[in-house]
Amino acid sequence: MRGRFFAALAGAVVPRVPFGSAGARDVTPALRDGDIVFHASRSAQSGAIQAATRSRYSHTGVAMTRNGRCFVFEAEKRVRYTSLESWLARGEGGHDVARRLRTPLSEPQMERLRRTAGSFEGRPCVAVFE
Repeated sequence: MRGRFFAALAGAVVPRVPFGSAGARDVTPALRDGDIVFHASRSAQSGAIQAATRSRYSHTGVAMTRNGRCFVFEAEKRVRYTSLESWLARGEGGHDVARRLRTPLSEPQMERLRRTAGSFEGRPCVAVFE
């Protein structure tokens, strides 16, 4: 089941979106709402996540614009919006990657994503990671 999910996700995204540690002001225009962003975090559980998933990345989020600024919607202690600058600063080694859906979300789909994200905002993350 897990393999099918990741295969479907891999087929739904383009290889890479120009993005990196050049500074948030430089990369924000390249990101679009709904882009999926990845990095290796500096958290204590990062290595275990990387080993379990066989990935160089341990943390992910979704890029979303709020009040004209780029944020990453993520689960880190609590589900929240983190400024892109803060999210980039927490990454290990300055290697951040963004992926974009091959077929962009329609405006109704983006609205649903925003509403759904809002319903999770503030909830605690998985208790085992506290």
